[in-house]
Amino acid sequence: MRKFIKIATMFIASCIVVGFNSCKPEEEKKVDVPTDLNYSDVTHNSAVLTWKGTTTSYEIEVGDVISKVVTAKTLTANELSPETEYEWRVRAIDGDRKSEWVIRPTLLIRV
Repeated sequence: MRKFIKIATMFIASCIVVGFNSCKPEEEKKVDVPTDLNYSDVTHNSAVLTWKGTTTSYEIEVGDVISKVVTAKTLTANELSPETEYEWRVRAIDGDRKSEWVIRPTLLIRV
C-alpha cells in the first residue's frame, strides 16, 4: 500500500511541475481533425480534393471508389464516374491514433 501511495504522489507531483496536460495517458490525447475540406477542378471523371491539418498522414475515402492513406493534404481522385454523387471524408493519422472522420458535403461529377 505504501509503495502505491508513493508512486501516485510522485506522479501527481510531476504533473504539477510540468503541467497537467502532459500527464494525460496517450490514448486520451486526441488527434486534431482535418479542416476546410474542399474540392476543385472537377471534370467528367475526376476532382482535386484538399484539406488542412496538423499531422503528416491522412486517410481518405471517396464513396465506395477510393480508400487510401496519403501524406499530402490533397488528392486527385481519378476513378470517378460521370453523373454520380460522392460523399467523401478524411481523418488524420498520428502513429496508432486517428482523429474522428470529417465528412464533406456531396461532390457531384458531371459530364
